[in-house]
Amino acid sequence: MDLRIFSCFLLFWSVSSCDSSEGSRRAEDASSGSAGLLCEVSDFSGLAITQDFLSTTALIVDLSGVALAGLRAQTCGLNLCISDVTNENGRVFTENPQTLVQPAFKYARGVDFVELAIPLPDTPRHELGVVVTARFPGLSEGQALLTGERAESSGVAVSLPVDGVALVDKISFRDDEQLFRAVAFPVSELGAVAGAHSFELAFGTTPVNTTFCPPVAMSFPNVHAWPPGTQIELWIHGVSVREDYAPYGGWELTSLAVVDGSGDRIETLEGVSALSLFGLRRVSGLTDAAIEASPRDSAVDR
Repeated sequence: MDLRIFSCFLLFWSVSSCDSSEGSRRAEDASSGSAGLLCEVSDFSGLAITQDFLSTTALIVDLSGVALAGLRAQTCGLNLCISDVTNENGRVFTENPQTLVQPAFKYARGVDFVELAIPLPDTPRHELGVVVTARFPGLSEGQALLTGERAESSGVAVSLPVDGVALVDKISFRDDEQLFRAVAFPVSELGAVAGAHSFELAFGTTPVNTTFCPPVAMSFPNVHAWPPGTQIELWIHGVSVREDYAPYGGWELTSLAVVDGSGDRIETLEGVSALSLFGLRRVSGLTDAAIEASPRDSAVDR
């Protein structure tokens, strides 16, 4: 067997105090006093499409256009991952005939760079051209995700409630990497990651795939100086094959938000359940009544 093929068991299994069953997650954290806290887990699995895969080719660069050598690059379906790394010129050519379920090209690890996933069409060979990621601030600038406290990076803030816990993927992130960090991601560089969405702002966050129980409040800098009261959609990008917070390779409307009275911040109106890449855009065509309603049941967009 090709040694680059890894069972998705490693992607499904996470070392955390969380047990998922029958659509709910129980968070155990004696230190925070939240033992037995029960959180709902969304399920975005639908009609999974099986595809015959042969190869993927891409050039991965940062926001400055610098090619990234030694960066993890995977072609992952819901059933199997084919793992590779970029060469000294930032290129990756992965060739391995496999049958994959709903595959996407997933690159970076979410440690130094924002992790992203591009859904692959139903063709055996994929020439993706240049794809972009953004570098996070250094670990020395990260902040711990602590119960009852606020963590902030690059103007993006997460506020955990007093009974809340952050469930970090401890396989993917060492202890010193489990700090909250964020970076602005120019929407013009999202490319195929954005799909059909027209986002006006985007921010990468990490530890990617961290889930919160219960969901947390978040806020973002009002970069475009939208007036106070402007209503905004907050979408989250799915890079987990578990699909427990967004469809894999797609987007989910996770919360509505509003520009605060000072005009400085964009504040969420509902809880956010996970960390990943976020896309923001002003609300169009929604009434005040719709703004007050939960968007989650009607907003899945693959």
